[in-house]
Amino acid sequence: MMILTDKKPRVNVEAILTTQEIHDIEHYIEHYPDPRAASLDALKIVQKRNGWVDDAGMEALGNYYAKSGYGSYLKSLIGQVTPVLL
Repeated sequence: MMILTDKKPRVNVEAILTTQEIHDIEHYIEHYPDPRAASLDALKIVQKRNGWVDDAGMEALGNYYAKSGYGSYLKSLIGQVTPVLL
């Protein structure tokens, strides 16, 4: 029996992003008046490890922004982003 659902499982931010990546993201967030402006820098940080950003990385970034009190800006981008080589 297979259970189908439209709900995505929650991704643990600390399981996907390394401590250094989280530190680097926070570093960029501090440099902008609006934390959402650091979203491209955050994507570049995650992309640096594998050369691309997978669904789990996007979900982890979205959860990080939401958990950190920066709203759900990246969560709204999930599913709307087309692959781009940086």
